[in-house]
Amino acid sequence: MEVEFSNNAKKQLRKVPNYVQSKLMYWVSQVQDYGIEEVRKIPGFHDEPLKGKRKGQRSIRLLSLGGLYTKSLTT
Repeated sequence: MEVEFSNNAKKQLRKVPNYVQSKLMYWVSQVQDYGIEEVRKIPGFHDEPLKGKRKGQRSIRLLSLGGLYTKSLTT
């Protein structure tokens, strides 16, 4: 599975501390190696589905910061 960041996310990432960037890159490597379904089972990432207008998106919490993602299907 490939993980892509929006331009806005890339810009925001430059502003967060290095330790948060490292944790996010670890999450990305785990998703690429094992798939999102397996990584969702790891409690340390606090992967949760969203409700309301954000239904279909999920959130992860990395230390004190969080992020949103959407699983997209590509052929």
